[in-house]
Amino acid sequence: VTMKAAFGGPGRAFAAKNCDYLFSTFTDIEDGRRHVDDIRTRARSQGRDVGIYTVCHVVARETQKEAEDYYEYYATTRADHAAVDDHMSKKKEFANSHDPRAFDLYRKRFAGGAGSYPLVGTPEKIVDDMLAISREGYAGSALSFVNYTYELPFFCDRVLPLMKQAGLRVT
Repeated sequence: VTMKAAFGGPGRAFAAKNCDYLFSTFTDIEDGRRHVDDIRTRARSQGRDVGIYTVCHVVARETQKEAEDYYEYYATTRADHAAVDDHMSKKKEFANSHDPRAFDLYRKRFAGGAGSYPLVGTPEKIVDDMLAISREGYAGSALSFVNYTYELPFFCDRVLPLMKQAGLRVT
């Protein structure tokens, strides 16, 4: 199985011709379908079928406020602003394929999860967002956490069972 991460045209063209799956991002979940349709159209023109995944960073907590407060704390208050500024200036200079609105959101998303889509909230909210991503046509998501030692057990105990109930996981 081959996977490619690409947002721009040349990377997507390569994935359509050579890969089994594409990792792509979106600004808003509702915008995700456009990216799914794009890679599927490109793949069909090559006589192929390419699946699509996305990447998300997760901040799951018991309450929405607790999740939002922690996300704000580590992705804004405690962010390495010099590194984020440097990254953003380079990204803006070379990323002609990105939605201009993405840059308004990207700063916090880069500090919070390397530019991936934020899944922030209660276990139920996380699953609702994952269901919405699935409905847009994504086959799955690669997930990251700011502190695996603390966050992954909570995710496994509280979110994975809800994902299974929602039909997002098959065991």
